Amino acid sequence: MYDYCEAVSLKPPEISEKGNFLQVVLFRNTDEIQANEEKIVDYLKNNTRITNKKARELTRLSADGMKSLFRRLVEKEVLEKHGEKKGTYYTLKAG
Repeated sequence: MYDYCEAVSLKPPEISEKGNFLQVVLFRNTDEIQANEEKIVDYLKNNTRITNKKARELTRLSADGMKSLFRRLVEKEVLEKHGEKKGTYYTLKAG
């Protein structure tokens, strides 16, 4: 695991004991996360809205990965969420 992380330029995992459990923390590439966030924002500079499906086409993320990215962008107040379930779309937050 350490060799793989080093090979792909990721921070090595942190392993610790918590009582009877072993905790392993894996880190992801934040440059890739930021690049995907930029793809969404850039798309919305030229389009009024974006759906999960269109965002997945742009970023190549899974449905769950895209939901997580949208959640972060809404929490950062970059995007505004409209609707629920299949009708959900996102826009740049005004202001």
